[in-house]
Amino acid sequence: MMKRVLPFLFLCLCLRAAPLGAVGDPLAGVYPSLSEGPSFQVTLTQHIYERDYWYHDESVQLSSQSIYPLAGYDSQKGIDLTLGLHWQATRHQALELLVPYRYVEFSPPRLLNDQPFAPGQVISGDHLGDLLLRHRLLLWEGHRREYGAWAGWINSLSLPTGAGPFSAPHPFVASGQGTLVATTGLHALEKAGDLRLWQELDGSWAFGYQGTVPAGYPLEPLSDGSVATLAGGPAYIKPGNSLRFLGGVMADLIHSADGVYSVGGEISATVTQSLQLGGRDVPDTNLKSIDLYPQFKADFAPRFFVEGGVLYSLVLVHQLGAGPDWYEPIFRIGYAF
Repeated sequence: MMKRVLPFLFLCLCLRAAPLGAVGDPLAGVYPSLSEGPSFQVTLTQHIYERDYWYHDESVQLSSQSIYPLAGYDSQKGIDLTLGLHWQATRHQALELLVPYRYVEFSPPRLLNDQPFAPGQVISGDHLGDLLLRHRLLLWEGHRREYGAWAGWINSLSLPTGAGPFSAPHPFVASGQGTLVATTGLHALEKAGDLRLWQELDGSWAFGYQGTVPAGYPLEPLSDGSVATLAGGPAYIKPGNSLRFLGGVMADLIHSADGVYSVGGEISATVTQSLQLGGRDVPDTNLKSIDLYPQFKADFAPRFFVEGGVLYSLVLVHQLGAGPDWYEPIFRIGYAF
């Protein structure tokens, strides 16, 4: 019975990876950047990923390693490219526009017979992602000798310019969430000499939208062991709201005439509510996830920077325990005018 509701679980996992600009933000914790006057910065981010979702007969779990007889798997791989435009109007305010492009391929279950997808296909999607508008506001700053602290407020709005889950060739090659998503959060940064620390707490709320769902999608397990399915046709679709906490640290290791070289990392935890279809929660689509992002950065004076790292993601699925995990490289370059 549990395996029959897994397609929606995979849909939530894939949408979670939509390029919303939340990971490895070059300006994270700086509200806005600490330059004195107006500035303009352009960034380009590359995110490459390849993910396998495994099923097991005895455990009915998802994991990246198989210790039970394999029942089937899905495979997803792709590349995200995100152009970032960052304009600092004053010392206290900044505006940003993130423009993502996404190419993704998805291979439906190869061995299972009870999934609502034809086996053995490779489905691809090639779309603009959801545009992200963001406003940063510096609320407070304090300095004492070589120490400094800043606090800020960030608001963003994700616009549904990408292909949503039920308008893309397949839900798992969607490039966006199909709906407006508003995010607001408080952020803090501390600096002591060559060491920087930052913390973020934000929440996202999805507006939802009226869409068309294919017939036969699993909705809810019934007491008699059967599964209620959603009738095909129009339905109100609402991705789950989420709450995220992030902490980061960066240390400047080398100062030279050419630039400053730094290493650090971020850790974040996210809780996401269930996906809703037709006003009803879809079982087992509420997720908890942990992301680790060790990273390096090279600032080449006065305007150019390069940074990169490897993102590790672990998804914890309600009632299923530990879910899939991935290691994915991220690379970013930026130039300030």
